Amino acid sequence: MAQPPKSDFLFNRYVDVSCPSRKHRRSLVTFRNHSVAAMFCIPCEVAWTEPTTHEALRHLGVDRDPLS
Repeated sequence: MAQPPKSDFLFNRYVDVSCPSRKHRRSLVTFRNHSVAAMFCIPCEVAWTEPTTHEALRHLGVDRDPLS
């Protein structure tokens, strides 16, 4: 039987959301709760948030709060 991931393990996912500079079409979701997703563009080294109503984020599951 597979072991569950450690509680401090983050599931980073790439999604088709352009970064704020619009230079890159794919971004990394580092955390998603019920209302926002924390995003990161590796080439630009910039972070921002997107509402979870964005089409590319709707299918992603909600992450467990890493502080709990």
